[in-house]
Amino acid sequence: MEFIITDVTDKEIDILEREDFDWYPDTLDSRDVVIDGNRKYVKRVLKALGRNCSEI
Repeated sequence: MEFIITDVTDKEIDILEREDFDWYPDTLDSRDVVIDGNRKYVKRVLKALGRNCSEI
């Protein structure tokens, strides 16, 4: 499952890198990232970022 997180901040990118989550930029010129994994993994990433998990 691919999940796009929009308008990612520099702080959130730091969290993604520090926690070693699997992610990649949606496009080179946007602030969106793609998380690739199952529903449980995506929820874990969103929780670490302080994002709402009800979007899934």
